[in-house]
Amino acid sequence: MPRKKVIPVVEEQSICKTCRHAWYHQDIWLCRRYPPTAVYDFEEHAACSSFPVVRADLTCGEFSPLLNS
Repeated sequence: MPRKKVIPVVEEQSICKTCRHAWYHQDIWLCRRYPPTAVYDFEEHAACSSFPVVRADLTCGEFSPLLNS
């Protein structure tokens, strides 16, 4: 009987999920590549600072692979 071909599922490697600058915090992904920016919170009527929110499958030109620990 012939063997069934196994097709491996390959996940893209240069995405935010595998980047050293990405940070998963409270169910959202944040990019820590650059310092936080000021954001005005309309609910609290005050300014606060925050890192940009990104998707786990996003790709960008600033990708750096995770460091081995």
